[in-house]
Amino acid sequence: MPIHLNRRLSLAMVLALFLPAMSAHAAPDYAQPGPYEAGWRQVSVQRPGGGSFNALLFYPAEAPGQNAPLDSSGGPFPAVSFGHGFLQPPTRYTSILEHLASWGYLTIATESSQSLFPNHASYAQELSLCLTFLETEHASPGSWLEGAVDTGAFGISGHSMGGGASMLAAAQDPRIAALATLAPANTSPSAIAAAAGVAIPVRLIVGTNDSITPTASHGRPMYDNGLGPRQLVDIQGGWHCGFQDSSVFGCDSGPMSRADQLALSRALLTEFFELHLRGDQAAWAGVWGPGLAVDPRLNALSESLLQVEAGPALRARDDFPAELAVTITNNDTDPRDLTLRAESADFELTAEPAAFGPIAPGQPTPATYTLTISGTPGDTGQLLITATRPDGAGAWVEIDATLFCPADINTDGVVDADDFFEFLALFAAADPAADFNADGVIDADDFFAFLTAFAEGC
Repeated sequence: MPIHLNRRLSLAMVLALFLPAMSAHAAPDYAQPGPYEAGWRQVSVQRPGGGSFNALLFYPAEAPGQNAPLDSSGGPFPAVSFGHGFLQPPTRYTSILEHLASWGYLTIATESSQSLFPNHASYAQELSLCLTFLETEHASPGSWLEGAVDTGAFGISGHSMGGGASMLAAAQDPRIAALATLAPANTSPSAIAAAAGVAIPVRLIVGTNDSITPTASHGRPMYDNGLGPRQLVDIQGGWHCGFQDSSVFGCDSGPMSRADQLALSRALLTEFFELHLRGDQAAWAGVWGPGLAVDPRLNALSESLLQVEAGPALRARDDFPAELAVTITNNDTDPRDLTLRAESADFELTAEPAAFGPIAPGQPTPATYTLTISGTPGDTGQLLITATRPDGAGAWVEIDATLFCPADINTDGVVDADDFFEFLALFAAADPAADFNADGVIDADDFFAFLTAFAEGC
């Protein structure tokens, strides 16, 4: 079932205070420009049967502006094909296109299909052909893009009609790994129907005050009809033409400023592609984790096709491995592999990502996740446990944890004879838990290490 993230907003607000400390790679501000300058140039894209159309290509550059030299230092780069809205030139989306380029994306925006009666099926094909152009240039000796394109990391995006055409393209083009749209419009053929064939991660970004493609009749049916991991992120006070750098006659308006809406849009697009095209786990909390619900300007539905439960509360000894019982449910139609991770703002935590699977669909599957926490015995805190699919989508659960003294074998809060005799039983059985000095061997050294800790107490 979809998760109504706004219903746990109070929890997310609390998590927001410490999320940056929970990861070794805290998420940057994705609304701000990335590390590259943004260059651009007009390119000619060939059609399979002959002829061509023009597109604007924005890219990481050594200097800003038209025809600037490519900065290939961080390549090869992921690529995003972007579709403009009805009768809108791609230049009306320059701020978003330049922003993605500054983050190291080759962002190509077709100038085609700007007629009064566009063919949406052809438009979707043109969005895919833009990716084919990049693929070809990447493999062409002497091309300025030779070796510069990550052809295994293609995304697609678009606004309004371009968003609907993006859905059509994603349903047909297996090279596309992630789709993120702005106020997507239903098309002919139907983008709503096409959503049922899109198994990649999808983020549909909409606005509550959109009077041109109202969410109830466009974005929400796409979400409801979706096949794969999907999100509907609603900008409170956002409006249809607020996703563009400027408006034309006939555009709507809304209470959110254009500057704020564009900043939110840049962040939502960038973090989504950073996770799903670049595999940057720093973006995970803001995309599928508790960070998505932190901003009160956003209201979101999220369906990752994955559920994770953990517990009861973890009782762990300081700096000793502890086993956490986890239950995973795969709500997809096919078996899926997944990876468990753990983070904490309250403890020092050692927890290697653990792979499980394939997990059969529909059946809750138990698993054991081993982690080690360190701190001050007696401390209590929280752990954030995340489960992710290979495509990056996932689910999370927060559990309580309490830390105990190393010699408190039974974690009852007291170091006494019960702990002594329990250790003796473990030692006699050569149980891995008796490896007190963690050297991989159960021997006299473990016995004497335990006696020392026992004598020290807490």
